[in-house]
Amino acid sequence: MLMGWRGETGQVIVVVGAPDGVGGAVAEQHAAAGDRVMLWGRDGRAVAASARRVRGRAATRAGSRAAAMPVDAFGLDASDPEAVIAAWNALVERCGEPDALVCVVGSSRAGGTVGTRATVSVTRHAARRFRAAGRGAITVVLTGSAAQTEGPGEALAAHLRELTAELADFGITVTTRSVTDQSGYRSPAARRGAAQVS
Repeated sequence: MLMGWRGETGQVIVVVGAPDGVGGAVAEQHAAAGDRVMLWGRDGRAVAASARRVRGRAATRAGSRAAAMPVDAFGLDASDPEAVIAAWNALVERCGEPDALVCVVGSSRAGGTVGTRATVSVTRHAARRFRAAGRGAITVVLTGSAAQTEGPGEALAAHLRELTAELADFGITVTTRSVTDQSGYRSPAARRGAAQVS
């Protein structure tokens, strides 16, 4: 079982984008491991439906352990910094400060398109909050053509390099993954555990 900053209650994970695809798979893995997950997407109603499906699959996958771990949803325009701040503050009031952010870049039926502007907006705010908290992890998952050949694009790549350098001294990781290695996706807690063993 993955243990987080709050012991038995697991971590608080924000997953932005593709709640009906890659984002949903990431959310399911975390929920099944005992983490509390918040799915964010542009279409609140569609994201809420995705959260219900993820919750059911995670409960089936992990048994009663996951049944108590909510998978919640929040509709917002992630490219709007004010909306991101409001959503983050609402999450903190309800669950405490998040431990990790997973941002899925690409198309999604439920969440619309999460592009460079939204990714920069969300990761920039997460970086400020994680730095203040002295902990956290940011993962950007590339989907579609970005995962296959194009990469994250020049603007996003530059932003992620900047964040990585800015957060390194605080022990906060910034990781980029592609959908092709999604089967190998490991939560921040799992990566920390692996690092401690090696």
